[in-house]
Amino acid sequence: NVLDELSRLIQADWVTLRQARGEEQSLFLVAKAGPATMAKPPMPVLTERETLAANAFRNMETIVVNDYDSHPVASPAIVSLGMKSMVLMPLQAHGRRLGLINAVSSDKDHFTPERVRLFTAIGEGVGVLFENTRLSQELQAHTEEMAVVDEVARILSSTLDIDQVYENFAAEMQKLVTFDGAS
Repeated sequence: NVLDELSRLIQADWVTLRQARGEEQSLFLVAKAGPATMAKPPMPVLTERETLAANAFRNMETIVVNDYDSHPVASPAIVSLGMKSMVLMPLQAHGRRLGLINAVSSDKDHFTPERVRLFTAIGEGVGVLFENTRLSQELQAHTEEMAVVDEVARILSSTLDIDQVYENFAAEMQKLVTFDGAS
């Protein structure tokens, strides 16, 4: 797993991957890695209250904080988990904001310039993978819809018996849209 390897390479306690959904500014947990994630699970959703994450995502800039509990907008929830350093990087591909990847350490001054360079290099690749997965899912859904449309066209042109056409059409439409009956 990419996040497990990233956590190992930069020696982070947590690495999380979060996805933005729709027009919401909330970031939803998609994946996590690191030795602290079992004992201290990451929050499932980050909102505007987690100001650093929101700023990194909104402004499309990587943020590094190596003395988190002294930061003016430190989240009490994160401080209570004993986290001292973090790096937050927005995920993007082709200029589109996709989500956020972040790494957290219980050690102050953990994220050296070398660790941050490694983190951002891998994070950029994760953004592209994330986008490719989304595009692949969209293509698959579109392909399935087109197969149903093709089948409906075949049904409509296959017989002159209107009752048979109607039954076959309703059966195919049921694959696209759930309904109890049609008239």
